[in-house]
Order: sequence, then C-alpha cells, then structure tokens
Amino acid sequence: MSLMKCNGIILKESKTKDEDKIIRVFTKEYGKLSFYVKDKKHNAATNIFSVVEIMFTEGENLHKVKSTYQIESFYNLRSDIERFTYASYFLEFIDELTEENNKDETLFNFLCYSFKKLEAYNDLELFKIIFEMRVLKEVGIYPNFFSCTQCEKDALNFDVFKGGVLCNNCKTESSFEILKSTQAAYIYILEAKIKDVYSFKVSDGVRMEMRKINDRFIKNNIEKEFKSLKFLGVL
Repeated sequence: MSLMKCNGIILKESKTKDEDKIIRVFTKEYGKLSFYVKDKKHNAATNIFSVVEIMFTEGENLHKVKSTYQIESFYNLRSDIERFTYASYFLEFIDELTEENNKDETLFNFLCYSFKKLEAYNDLELFKIIFEMRVLKEVGIYPNFFSCTQCEKDALNFDVFKGGVLCNNCKTESSFEILKSTQAAYIYILEAKIKDVYSFKVSDGVRMEMRKINDRFIKNNIEKEFKSLKFLGVL
C-alpha cells in the first residue's frame, strides 16, 4: 500500500484502550481526515493545535500514521489558559462546520494564520467575533450585511431569521437596528484579505452589537453546544 502525505492541524485527539490514539486533522490537501496513531513516538507531534506533516496509508474509516514531523506547536497558546480555551473553541468550531474529505485550502490557511495571530493578539473577544464570522463566510452560511435581504435597499436592521439586514420598510418585530459602524465592520471582515482581517478595532457599542449578532446567528444556524464556550464563561 503506497504512502500518502498531508499537512494538517490537529483538531481533536482521543486515547484508545491500548493507549494509542485517534486524531482528527484538518488538512490542507484533503480537508478533514481521521487517523489512528499507534506508535507513541508520534504523540508529541500529534497534540492538539499542532501543525504537522503526516505520512500515512489510506484506510476505509481511519488512516494509519506512519511518520510525523511537527511544523508548528503554537506553544504560547498552550501556556496561557485563556488563549488555550479560545483556541480550543476555534478548533471545535472548525470541526463542527467542516465535512470529512472536503478540501478547503483557504479555510486551512485562515486557521493557521489565525493561530499565529492569536499567540500575541490582545483583544481576544474581538478576535473571536472576527474568527467566527470569517469562518462562516468561508463555509457559506454567513449573514448578509450588504443590503436588505428582501428588496436590496440600504438597510440597518438585523434579523437573524431573515439571514441579514432589513430596510425600514421590510424590518420585522424580531429585527433590531444596528450602527452603521457595525455594518461596516462586518463588511470588512467578509471582504478583507486574510492577512488584514484582524487589523482593526471597534468601539464598545459596536463590539456589543457584534457579539449579539454573532451569538444569535450561530445559535440559530448551528445546533451545537460548544464545550469550550462554557469554560470561557468562567474565566
């Protein structure tokens, strides 16, 4: 059986009864894959957060790891409990929104870039808001902030159930008015190049609106209770 190679970031790891482990990896070449890791010598390279090169043989459900080389460990994320928890949530988020064997090189590059930025980024709440919305954009389930979802006029009323902003003529009882600056921030997140997406700040009022929008949109569109979010709430 021929060897295959991929570069990926470890999303999840779980021990087996034999003290081997199973890892879920978001790879650049193939999308999300699951691997069986038998030899303990691979444990350090296949810890959560690691970016690793994997040589493997293909299996029906689990691929078998033959060799590993750790490219990046993101040590600063492991040594800071708050950053560790945010990073854990981001991996949960990616895992929930991606399918096995569905290649998405843009999303892979964004995840790796985000982890590098997260090691030194100061405003972790804003980072979370940006990360969530850009990932939603990459997987194609993001809200429309550009114009009214019903008539395409200028709009500043957000309705989670309508999937975006509504104009004053189309607004509903469940919609709420947002600041023009909030709309502009979201449009920037959706359109900016990856290397620029984290390079802005917002006022407290805009941050509050963005947190409200993200939380409601994700709750309405993703049927998942993220474990790491619970822990963030007690930090």
